[in-house]
Amino acid sequence: MLTRPLTTTLLAALLGAFVLQARAVTFLTEENPPYNFRQSGKPAGLSTTIVTDAAKRAGVAVDIQFLDWEEAYQRGQADKETCLYSVARLENRENLFQWVGEIAVNKWAVFGKSDFNKPIKTVADLRPFKIGGVATDAKVEMLRNSA
Repeated sequence: MLTRPLTTTLLAALLGAFVLQARAVTFLTEENPPYNFRQSGKPAGLSTTIVTDAAKRAGVAVDIQFLDWEEAYQRGQADKETCLYSVARLENRENLFQWVGEIAVNKWAVFGKSDFNKPIKTVADLRPFKIGGVATDAKVEMLRNSA
């Protein structure tokens, strides 16, 4: 789980180093308010602001594309001139990406219907239940890895 914010100065420096090898940088993300989303058709959100500010400081032109998470996640791993944000940094993902840093802290929760009356105190207590999610979503990966 993310634990501390990334400074725009660090990200700008890293983007500056990245641009020496590439003419343009493509950033992929998903609709995930309040971190990244489109507002009036334009990229917005806490993470988007940090990424675009850092790119501006580094003098890097960026192209932010919103995709479904599965496609963005796969392309972010396959294309060396593509950056993926916001991505939860989990142990099983450590070698999948070249990590720049942390942008935000994100806490997760599980919700049930109002008539659900089973006590859930640990992740292990969730094992008997079906929980829906996107296959490559960090929360799903974390649940699978703790099974």
